[in-house]
Amino acid sequence: MAQRKNTKTEALNASTAIEVVSQSDIPIAEVVLTPEQEKELADCAERLVALGRRTTAQTYEYGEQLSKAQALLPPKKFGQWLDAHCGIKTKTAKNYTRVFHELAAYRVRLEKAAAVPAAMFALLGATDDAIENVLAVYEDGKRPTVAEVKEMVGGAGKVETPEVNVLDMPGRAGCLKVGQARMRANIDAFYDLLAKVFPYVKEAAEKIAAGQRVGKAELGVMIELESRHAHDLFQLTLAPFVEGYDLRSAWRPTSLDKATAWGKVQKVLLRLGNDDDWPTRGEFKTWIVEEVYPALKFAVLGEALPSNALSTGPAEAAVTPDDVAGEIDNLETSLVPMDAPSLQPDNVVALAPRQKVKQKNATATDA
Repeated sequence: MAQRKNTKTEALNASTAIEVVSQSDIPIAEVVLTPEQEKELADCAERLVALGRRTTAQTYEYGEQLSKAQALLPPKKFGQWLDAHCGIKTKTAKNYTRVFHELAAYRVRLEKAAAVPAAMFALLGATDDAIENVLAVYEDGKRPTVAEVKEMVGGAGKVETPEVNVLDMPGRAGCLKVGQARMRANIDAFYDLLAKVFPYVKEAAEKIAAGQRVGKAELGVMIELESRHAHDLFQLTLAPFVEGYDLRSAWRPTSLDKATAWGKVQKVLLRLGNDDDWPTRGEFKTWIVEEVYPALKFAVLGEALPSNALSTGPAEAAVTPDDVAGEIDNLETSLVPMDAPSLQPDNVVALAPRQKVKQKNATATDA
């Protein structure tokens, strides 16, 4: 009689697991775990018993612990271990291990959305576009049901909901929605600009490291305008006004703390956006390699800034609201009343369109 296949075991064997030397071909009786492996299994069992399976974070951690145990045992042993320590079947275990591995890239967003485990199971095997559609619904403040998630990833598209123009939404909630929409649009545009600047900076830094020539004029033509606009978007979106500024004066964009990583990014973009302010020939290479490239890698690639890149020299004294108010009072008392000048036809000269004329000597200015 042909041996009956264990479909549950085969299904679990097909799931993604932590890559170690497989023991699936070793007869169960011959499987011998080291003391370290035995301790690791015991730790997994203890952690799984302590864990709930209700929150998004718990679902990921549950899958992680199951994956560790699965990697240590052959399939039949793993099923027995599940029955003894977890009280779940291999099919259920497979769902948790797949969530841990297959949805790892979406962990932060799913945890923020507080997606329930069943909804996450419905995302398994879905395309990236389908998962993005589901996440967009969560991030719009909605709570799709598990059935709706299944419908969305099954090819039916997003859940049909009435379209509401955020500019027509009332109250504080409407104001927050408008701000969120503008923030998202600004950040998208900001990163579109950085995507144009970064490759040229990366190439320049690599050439400098290889001892090759990098022309300041040529680099400026490629990245100056994009850097300027990226800085303006950054300032408009993330540093919009001076906190505590006197109410009698106009609020204005400001700078983030230069001792912070994002403050460094803002400073670098400001200088990149005006190539007349770039360092001289002797300092240009060091500036690109030690300041500009690390700051853009931090912003674009998510790489941490080296500690020396955050050094800004002696701290500047903080300007308090009282200081500002005092300066305004001094200014107002020192003003001398003046009559507005009268415009005469013969002394009005039409301004020509703004032009920026640059004459560079590549040999003198190239690094």
